[in-house]
Amino acid sequence: DFCSFPPGDPSISPSSERRRGGWKQRRGRHNRQFKAQVPVWYRIQGLWDSLGFMIRGGRLLLLSAAAASAAFSTPPLVRCLPLRSFLRIRNPLRAQGGTRSHPKAMAFQLPKLEDTDHSLQTGPKAAGLRWTPPASAGPVSVILGSKSATRNLLLSSLGVEYKVITPDIDEKAIRFDSPDQLVLALAHAKADALLERDEVKEVNGGVGTVLLVTCDQVVVHEDKILEKPESKDEAERFIKGYGRAPCSTVGGIVVTNLSTGRRFESLDRASIHFREIPDEVAKGLIEAGDVFYCAGGLMVEAPEIQPFLVKIEGSMDSVMGLGRSVTADLLTRALEP
Repeated sequence: DFCSFPPGDPSISPSSERRRGGWKQRRGRHNRQFKAQVPVWYRIQGLWDSLGFMIRGGRLLLLSAAAASAAFSTPPLVRCLPLRSFLRIRNPLRAQGGTRSHPKAMAFQLPKLEDTDHSLQTGPKAAGLRWTPPASAGPVSVILGSKSATRNLLLSSLGVEYKVITPDIDEKAIRFDSPDQLVLALAHAKADALLERDEVKEVNGGVGTVLLVTCDQVVVHEDKILEKPESKDEAERFIKGYGRAPCSTVGGIVVTNLSTGRRFESLDRASIHFREIPDEVAKGLIEAGDVFYCAGGLMVEAPEIQPFLVKIEGSMDSVMGLGRSVTADLLTRALEP
């Protein structure tokens, strides 16, 4: 047994043996014998296995921390890019070639409820607006055909209980020169696609009425429809242009009553006026990365842009993609006999 030392002379006390160095000599001799009998490769493999065990243990601890963070609504930990890398949580933008230094690899900042109204908006504030179906309608289920975190926040703020089922369509295949036609055509196309989904058919086969909400939005500036910016230069050109002339958001909202097949649609507009936006502010927004998730790179709720915001003609929630008053009106109309 190379892991234990042979007994010494029982007549010699341990203290006197240590003073003479005999204990240390035997320990060193037997350690050398142990090492000589174990091949170097096994020792290296043992160290490698120990290192792998420590990494797996650390990863498990961080996964537990991330799960606890999500449970207690603290998304910054989950959005941390080094944590994503270590835990192998895949950012979909990295799959498109994004890197840590590329703005498109940044994590999108989740919207806040207090950002859905603005002191400079001319339209009515809808923070206290709630929608409840009429009692005569019976049980009502709502499906939201959008994975947008902003639209999810706006619809839930109306007090609506809903299920999210996202459509899978090629939006680039639907093109119109008119922004009004474009957003309504896309909203109807999303509704058509969802009607073929098994998840929607399953919900529609239950008890009560099912309402399907689909929508789309574009940004219009100087008579041009702006898509999400694809590069830093394009994002800077968009943002700097807003100080030259006001931009508009054009949204199309369609509510489909799956029980009757009837559809109700509406346009949702807002215009945003800015002062001239300095270069350093535009570059700061671009480096933050959120502008790459927004049509036209328009981030009206960003704190950095507030000093240069003059007014919003319309409502802030319309700018964010789902006007609550318009949506509530469409939901009510869809339940009318």
